[in-house]
Amino acid sequence: MEKFNFIVDVMNNGPIERMESFVHEEFLFFKEYGMQDCGEWLSEIRELVEGDWQFKEPNLVAENEDVLVFNHIVLDDGQKFRVTAVNFLKDGQTWRLSTHRTLIKD
Repeated sequence: MEKFNFIVDVMNNGPIERMESFVHEEFLFFKEYGMQDCGEWLSEIRELVEGDWQFKEPNLVAENEDVLVFNHIVLDDGQKFRVTAVNFLKDGQTWRLSTHRTLIKD
């Protein structure tokens, strides 16, 4: 739970500079049909952290020395989604990250 708690704390409380230590130099983020490198992803995350965005209902699915999987809730345009994030770890850092959004039907 160490890495999960770290990510939730940084995303909810900042500062984003703390996240830089968790991102591997070979980091890539796969999102829907696109891909971002470390600089692009950190720039996007910086906007969230410095804004009023917060993790809603973060839930740890799995964490070990190879992978960190968690989900959280996102409200977008009046709809509720469960976002699942899968982090593959290398050298104790996030190396590859992929997310998937699932619509939650009430």
